[in-house]
Amino acid sequence: MKNNKGFTLIELLVVVLIIGILAAIALPQYFRAVERSRAAEANSVLGAINHAQAVYHMANAATATAYTTSFADLDTEFAGTVSGNTLTTKLFTYSLGTDTGESAAQVCATRGDGIGYALGLTYNTGVRCCRNGNSTNKNGANICASMGMTSSNTCCPAA
Repeated sequence: MKNNKGFTLIELLVVVLIIGILAAIALPQYFRAVERSRAAEANSVLGAINHAQAVYHMANAATATAYTTSFADLDTEFAGTVSGNTLTTKLFTYSLGTDTGESAAQVCATRGDGIGYALGLTYNTGVRCCRNGNSTNKNGANICASMGMTSSNTCCPAA
């Protein structure tokens, strides 16, 4: 009597099929979690910029310009390359808004790499917003939704 030890081809195919199904479900969730952590980094930098703008605003309240549009005027060092009103890091490009009025001054963090979304923060209210930068790409809208924000066309108009 022959004692065959091992798995049949059908059993191996079933295992491979189950692993494929699990991977198809888990990978998008994994990528969404990674992108949420990247967005958390942007939210942290946006908060630092907002704080630096508040300090600038208090120091220059007597002038006509309430907020600055240049990173050089802010009393904070940021990791990345600064050029005028733009800060470029590995993942995001941060832009200080050109509107320095009390109600509309905003900083935007734009994500490239085919993800295509932008996070914004209005200085005087501290309100954060999210915009899907590419209407054909649903990744940006999914990231906005996963952070509990609806995608808004008024958030970061230059995105």
